[in-house]
Parts: sequence; C-alpha cells; structure tokens
Amino acid sequence: MRIRITYPHTMMSLTPTYATYLFNVPEKWKADFDLIVSEKLPEVSDEYYQLVCSFYPRLAEKGVIDSWLRPDKVQQTTGGTK
Repeated sequence: MRIRITYPHTMMSLTPTYATYLFNVPEKWKADFDLIVSEKLPEVSDEYYQLVCSFYPRLAEKGVIDSWLRPDKVQQTTGGTK
C-alpha cells in the first residue's frame, strides 16, 4: 500500500506551499492505518498502540498517546465523562 499525503502550509509571506509525504504501509499495519485515516483511533490494535508508545516514549509518559488512542483509559483515570 503506497500512500501520498499532501499538507498545505502558508509561509510568512502568505504564499501557499505544500509538503508531500510518500510512504509504504506494511501489510501488518494496514488495518490499523485504515482505522487511523477513518478517524477511529481508539480502535487500533493493542499491538499498534504498544508500538506507538515505544516509538514516542515521552508522549506516552505524558499521556498524549493515551489521549489519542485510548481516551477511555484517560477518562477512567481522570474520572471524566464522555
């Protein structure tokens, strides 16, 4: 699976520029990637969640990964409601 993502970005001179990222999604993570682009982040697999936490340990320590991928876990910890 080859993906192309283009992000618009406005420079200080107000001229629009774009950044394009080309990358391959390994078959192993295709289902998780499909969930992410479908805005279903809390549904990614536990294995993918662990991979993201190990890749971004500081964000994991601060609870950022949990807030994105496991919001129910954050709500239980903080006592928040949906």
